Amino acid sequence: MMSIVRFLYQERFKIKLSPYKRGADMGWLNRLAIKYIQTPEKLAENELRDTRLALYQSERQLLEAEMRVDYYRNVLGFLEAIAADGVESVANSQRPKQSPQPQGPQRLTPDLNSYRGAA
Repeated sequence: MMSIVRFLYQERFKIKLSPYKRGADMGWLNRLAIKYIQTPEKLAENELRDTRLALYQSERQLLEAEMRVDYYRNVLGFLEAIAADGVESVANSQRPKQSPQPQGPQRLTPDLNSYRGAA
């Protein structure tokens, strides 16, 4: 009776009892370990990628900080000019100068006769 149970168990789960074939199915585990194991080269690649990202983010933050500094310098200069000269003179100096030439149409229309085959 015991041998029948053992036979059914072996057939159901496909267990290999031979010691020579037992390690043959472990190749997938070896390949998996080789693929995902952290070697010094892989660690260096990961650190290099992370360091480049950190450098990029720091440079971007530096540029944004410089833009904020320029903005606040301009605002400060504008407010100092208003405090010293008054609103009217600052507003007049910032208005665009009117050109004496009359403004014509910005875009000229093409000659449609050339498109209709007129020669």
